Amino acid sequence: MNLQRSFVRIAFAVCVIGAVHSTTYVQANSARAATDGHDWQDLLYLAKDGPVFLRVHLRVDGQSYQVAWNKYVDGLFKQLDADGDGDLSGDEAERIPTYKQLSQSGFASSRNARTAATIHPDSHPRDDKVTRKELDTYLRKIGAGPFSERMQQNNSSAGVMVFGGRNNQSGNSGKELFNHFDQDNDKKLSVAEFKAAAESVRKLDIDDDETVSLDELQTSRNPYAAYVYQGQRQTASKPSPFISLAANASLSTVVEKLLEKYDDKDNGLNPEELSMSEQIFVEFDLDGNGRLDAKELRQMLNDPVPNLELIIRIGRPQRTRQRQRRIAPMVEIVSSSESNLTGFSIRKSADGTPSLVLGNVQIEFAADRNSYAASYKPFYKQQLKNADANKNGYIEKAEAQRSFYFRQSFNILDRDGDGKVFEKEVLAYVDQQQAAAAGRTVMDVEDQGRNLFEILDLNRDRRLSRRELNAAINGKEKWDDNRDGEVAADEIPKYMRLTVSRARPSIPGVNRRIRAISGVRYSPRGTTRGPVWFQKMDRNRDGDVSPREFLGKSDEFNRLDKDANGLIDETEALSAS
Repeated sequence: MNLQRSFVRIAFAVCVIGAVHSTTYVQANSARAATDGHDWQDLLYLAKDGPVFLRVHLRVDGQSYQVAWNKYVDGLFKQLDADGDGDLSGDEAERIPTYKQLSQSGFASSRNARTAATIHPDSHPRDDKVTRKELDTYLRKIGAGPFSERMQQNNSSAGVMVFGGRNNQSGNSGKELFNHFDQDNDKKLSVAEFKAAAESVRKLDIDDDETVSLDELQTSRNPYAAYVYQGQRQTASKPSPFISLAANASLSTVVEKLLEKYDDKDNGLNPEELSMSEQIFVEFDLDGNGRLDAKELRQMLNDPVPNLELIIRIGRPQRTRQRQRRIAPMVEIVSSSESNLTGFSIRKSADGTPSLVLGNVQIEFAADRNSYAASYKPFYKQQLKNADANKNGYIEKAEAQRSFYFRQSFNILDRDGDGKVFEKEVLAYVDQQQAAAAGRTVMDVEDQGRNLFEILDLNRDRRLSRRELNAAINGKEKWDDNRDGEVAADEIPKYMRLTVSRARPSIPGVNRRIRAISGVRYSPRGTTRGPVWFQKMDRNRDGDVSPREFLGKSDEFNRLDKDANGLIDETEALSAS
């Protein structure tokens, strides 16, 4: 195979997956969903007291995520099938990217890379022709399918991400907030320190709006805070704590993990070890001996009973059937089964974002509706003109080397290998990239650690209001595991976020824009409701009117503040109108 053909194959490799590079990338195959028409992904989380099964229905523009994938594969097959005979053979088949090319580009991954590298697209039957079905199966098997899971590493000391001039990365905020609460520096929070939470961070409110934002909290962003550089700490890459239960995944490996974590060495798991109700357990205990062996565990993993079932919608907002004027929620809990897991509960934040609570672990589910469909074409056309030094309508290798945007991608863009890149080649490549991204769904798993800031920020506006700080005392009883009357740092719940989004186009030489916190859209300021006087007095837009904001007399404020918490909320304001 000559060098130019290799570049052509890489071009298709890049357009197959419009994914983003990440520290750790775990690909989840979804053959069962495709063959059975399912729109869900089953996930397994190995909790402390037993396994937790999650079923996530993925809807893109109101349809199953498989629809978007099939549309993409149809388009890719049509591009490869130069003679239009419905099969890929000869040079057409040679242009199908290999696993090695895709993995080197960061666009595919498999738990067993050695096996994936041996997979050939011409599989069933082996007849020197690749059908559309074989192409689809091949892409899924090598880890380049319609759904992928990415573990986002939280290297809090490596710097702070800035989005639109404002800090949206929580980073080390949980630890810093804990330290500010801990007035006596004993590494524990007492009842008195919880009650004084609002006062203990008041000095950080440099804009005097009675809230503490991430910029104000984190020393690396607050110009008025003392800052000591401790150097960059490298965080070791770690696998995702969630396991995708796909039909062609290695369930034997999952069974081994279950037995290793929960088995008391009798080569099986009983209802107590699985934290599973007897009613569900007997469905899988085929021999009725009171424990599930490896074979029975495989059967359970093939069709698990979900502890939690939810729908995550991305793409265009969809209307509900019951009320056509109402927008369907981005994340919706469908059902939750009875569970014997300690501390199993479902909670919702002030903005309706649901979370699964498992004792000392909180898992939040979110969606990013951004389709990343904004066209790069105008940008690329302008850059091509800038790079075309002699103004002959195309760029050559020497011109590309002087361009930041084309020096990396010239060989990929030069599809016909004539040593020239024309505008039509550039635009065709951009179209392929965006089509690839539109066909893929990504789930980012972000482990924030024991992040007190994220737990207290109930309305997700990236700042803590007086009400949220006052509510910190509510966590004292829930978090004090050893019942010593204080909460240590390791008793603060572990916080994780699962965010589903479309993949983003990957275009060499172009800096992709940074998303705020794995694509989660945070609530903006300016959402106050209630009487007009209440909205106008709520100057910091936190949903409450404080004594400083109230324009009337103190006696009038106290009369309106029926719960005597020092704040007037929307309900209290409405009762006075």
